[in-house]
Amino acid sequence: MIYGFFKTAAGSPETSLCDCRKNAESIKKLIDKAIEGGAVLLVLPRLSLTGVGCGDLFRQQRLLLAAEGALIDLAEYTADKDIAVVVGVPLMIGDGVYDCAAVLCNGTVCGVCPSADAPYPFDSWRGGEEKHVFYGFGLENEYDVPVGSGLVFGDPEYELRFCADVGREADSVMPPSLAAAASGANVVCALSDIKEISGAGEALRSAAKERSNRLAAGYIAASCGDGESTTDMVFGGRCIICENGSVLAENAPLERGGSLIFSEIDCRMLISERQKRGFSKLPRKENGFVDIGHIDCADTVLTRKIPRSPFNPDDSADLCRDIMAAQAAALARRVEAARAPGCVIGVSGGLDSTLALIASVKAMERLGRPASCVTAVTMPCFGTTSRTRTNADVICERLGVTYRCVDIKASVDRHFADIGHDPAVRNAVYENAQARERTQVLMDIANGRGDIVVGTGDLSELALGWATYNGDHMSMYGVNGSLPKTLIRDIVGVCADDREKDDPVLSAALRDILATPVSPELLPSDGGSIAQKTEDLVGPYELHDFFIYYFIRFGFEPEKIRHIAEHAFGGEYGSDTISKWLDVFLRRFFAMQFKRSCMPDGPDLTGVSLSPRGGWSMPSDAPSDMWRR
Repeated sequence: MIYGFFKTAAGSPETSLCDCRKNAESIKKLIDKAIEGGAVLLVLPRLSLTGVGCGDLFRQQRLLLAAEGALIDLAEYTADKDIAVVVGVPLMIGDGVYDCAAVLCNGTVCGVCPSADAPYPFDSWRGGEEKHVFYGFGLENEYDVPVGSGLVFGDPEYELRFCADVGREADSVMPPSLAAAASGANVVCALSDIKEISGAGEALRSAAKERSNRLAAGYIAASCGDGESTTDMVFGGRCIICENGSVLAENAPLERGGSLIFSEIDCRMLISERQKRGFSKLPRKENGFVDIGHIDCADTVLTRKIPRSPFNPDDSADLCRDIMAAQAAALARRVEAARAPGCVIGVSGGLDSTLALIASVKAMERLGRPASCVTAVTMPCFGTTSRTRTNADVICERLGVTYRCVDIKASVDRHFADIGHDPAVRNAVYENAQARERTQVLMDIANGRGDIVVGTGDLSELALGWATYNGDHMSMYGVNGSLPKTLIRDIVGVCADDREKDDPVLSAALRDILATPVSPELLPSDGGSIAQKTEDLVGPYELHDFFIYYFIRFGFEPEKIRHIAEHAFGGEYGSDTISKWLDVFLRRFFAMQFKRSCMPDGPDLTGVSLSPRGGWSMPSDAPSDMWRR
C-alpha cells in the first residue's frame, strides 16, 4: 500500500540555448534519474526544451518546429515508463505562439497548458480552441491534445491530481491553479524561471509555502539554471517541494550540471484537509480532467521527515509562547464573564497543573489583578511523594499565588469506612475516591470565594480516558483541554528557559517537574519514589499524541498511522510496539467517549479538540472493532 503518498521530483536540467535536441537528451537523463529514485511525477522548468533566454527567436519557425519535434520525442521516451513529466515548451497553437507546460506520460503528450499571463514575445492564452493537432513532423502517428488553462491531470486509480502554472502565472492574483484546485487538483506544478537576485531563495520559499497552504495542496516548483543565458541575468536552478504550508525538500542554487530533488506528497492527507475546509463548495470546472493513463505506483519508500511531535513539528518556542498567551486570554475572558474575583486550581507538582497554574497567573496579569487572586491548593494523600510536593511548594511561592494545603487522607479514609471499602484493596475505588475528594475540595473552596475552578486535564488524557469521571475530569474551565502532553512538556520547557536568568529557583523547579515521571500518584509510594507511572500502564505519550493528531486531524486509517509512525519513530519503537500501543489507543479512545461527552469548556488552541461542542462528536457506544481489526 502507498497510503496516499506519491513520490515526486523537481529537476533543473543542464540547458543549451536553442538546441532542442540536446536539451531533450539532457531531460531524458533527468527522467531516468527520477524513475530510479521512485518518482511518479517530475516537474521541469519553464521553457526547458529551448531555454528561457531565446528572446525574439521564439517567433522563428525553425525553433518552434524543433521544439515541437523534441517534445514528441520526449513524449515517446515516456512509453513503458511509470512517470508523468511536466515540461516547459514554446508551441504554435492556432495563430499564436504560447509559453506552455506540456504533460507527458505513457508515450504521448497528454495535455498542454498555455500561459494566460505570458511576457513578450509570447501571446497570452485566452481560451477558445479545445484541441490542438500535433502533426508529428515526419512521424506517422498524429494525435489531438487537450489544450487549456487550469486542466487537471491524473490516473483515475489514484488520489494524485496535478495542474500547471507557467512562468509569472504562479505569482499572479488569479493563477490557473486556483480554478484547478477547485476542480480537484491537489498538486500544483510551477514551471518557473527565477532570476538569481538577492532574496530569490526566500521569495520562492515564502511563495511556495503560501500557495500550498492556501490551496491545501502539494507545490512543486522547478526553475531554469545551468546553461541559461547570462546576458542580463543569472538563473539559479532553484527547486522546491512543499505540502500544505511546509517545505519538504529544496536544493542549493547554482548547481553545476543541473539538479534533482525528491519528496513524497501525501495526497490522501490533502484531500482530508480540503474536506475540513469546505473545498467541495467551490465552483468546479466541467470536463477539466485529463486521464493520463495508468501509472504503476509501487510502494512509496518514505524519505521525507515526519515529525515525532506533529503538534509542534519545528520545536518552536514562539509557538509555545503564543499558546500560553492564548490560554491566559481565554481564561481571563471566562473569569470576567463569570464575574469571579479569581480562580482555584489543584497543584500536584506535575506537568499539567504547572502549566494551568502559570496560565492562571498570566490571566490575572491580563486582568490587572495580582497573582494572589489565584488560589493554588495542594492535596496530599496516599501516593504523594516529597519530590512533587516540594516542586509544588516552590512554584507556588515563586509565582506569588495564594497557597493552601488540604491533607485529604483522613477524609478519604472516612469515605472508605462509610462505603465499607477495605483500604488494602487497591482497586479503582481506592484510586478514584482520592480524585473525587480533590475535586470536591476545589469546588467547595471556589464556591466559598466566588471563584472558578481551573481544570488541568489535557488532550492526551481526554483521548485515552485517563481521568476519573466526575473527579479530575471535571472543572469550570479547562485551559489544557486541547493541548497534548508532549506540547505541554514543550511549553513548560520554554517557561523554564524564560525564567532561567531572572528566577533560577523557579526555573530549576520547572526543569525537575519536566524530569519527573508522569503519574496520578494514587498508589502509595515505593520507598519515597513514584510507584504508579502512567506511561508504563497506557503507553508512551509521544506515541499516543502522534496517534491522536493523525486520527483526529486527518482521519487516517490505523494502517497508515502505524506506517508513518514506524517511519517517524524508526529505531526507537519497533513495529510490534507501535502496533500494541496503537491498539490500546483505539480501544481506550472508543470506550471513553462518554467522558468527553460532558467535558468542561476550554479553548481550542491546536486545531485538534475533543469537545462535544464542535471539536469532536461521536456516539459513546460506537464499537472500535473495525478500526482495531
